[in-house]
Amino acid sequence: MGYIKSNFGFLATEISRLETSVMLLS
Repeated sequence: MGYIKSNFGFLATEISRLETSVMLLS
């Protein structure tokens, strides 16, 4: 369970990073 939670946190970080890049580019 802890592995899934940490993996989800990693995904959330990557998604927010992508959203920031999109906002900067557009």
